[in-house]
Amino acid sequence: MEELTIFDFMKDFVLWISPVVFAVGALLILSPKIFGKIEGSLGKEIGGIKRRVVPKLEMNIESFQNWMLKKNNLVGLILVVLSFVFFLLLKK
Repeated sequence: MEELTIFDFMKDFVLWISPVVFAVGALLILSPKIFGKIEGSLGKEIGGIKRRVVPKLEMNIESFQNWMLKKNNLVGLILVVLSFVFFLLLKK
């Protein structure tokens, strides 16, 4: 009987998530405006006061996210390539 380790579970998880990564990358390349709409709708505050605990860190994360949205073709291409690499390496 073969022992299962955490690495086996991680391998299976990455193998099964690679089609999702491919789909997100393809959507990002083919229709980048969809992510802008999703970002706008998720950025709304429903109620309450927004409090910044670590404002400098939050600004860095926001600037990185804005950079990624501007470079959508590059990020999408990276996601598509990574999904193929994950799938090809882990399907054995």
